[in-house]
Amino acid sequence: MTEIKIIDINTPVSGHRDNCRNGVESRLCSAREIIPGIRSRLPLQGTFMAVWVGQLVSTIGSGLTSFAVGVYIYQQTGSATLFAVNLLVYALPNVILSPLAGATVDRCDRRVIMILSDTGAGLSTLAIIFLYFRGNLDIWHIYLATMLNASFSVFQWLAYSASISQLVSKEKLGHAGGMVQIGEAVAQL
Repeated sequence: MTEIKIIDINTPVSGHRDNCRNGVESRLCSAREIIPGIRSRLPLQGTFMAVWVGQLVSTIGSGLTSFAVGVYIYQQTGSATLFAVNLLVYALPNVILSPLAGATVDRCDRRVIMILSDTGAGLSTLAIIFLYFRGNLDIWHIYLATMLNASFSVFQWLAYSASISQLVSKEKLGHAGGMVQIGEAVAQL
């Protein structure tokens, strides 16, 4: 059975000489002096985590929207062709806009691009909702909103992936890349 010890934060702890005040040779230091060393070894925190969670929510929302819109098109029309056209309208901006988006992301503030892209994708989704509740939603509205959503996603993804190396240290880049890939896989489910 494992014994759990509760220590006072001011109680001296032995064996942590490297974590004590600027290399003082004492073998004793308080837990308060050890905690910053432990915090610095935690995987990814702060700005990266905030951006990662925000982009995770954004990509999941965009993925759910594209799925729901596709289901709506098929339910309303019964046409697999119109459903496939919606998938094509979602895929084409990625092919067409990627070179332009890459150059734009390299030259502009990535934070601004991510904010504008997420805002644009959200507004295109709100437009679909607004038209649906007013009873004016046509297939061409959906295609237009899908194209806009996909276009914003191209800029958002490139800005997000390019900014990761600036948000985390070199040692934690592999962990950050793994988290980004997990987020993309979750969004594609």
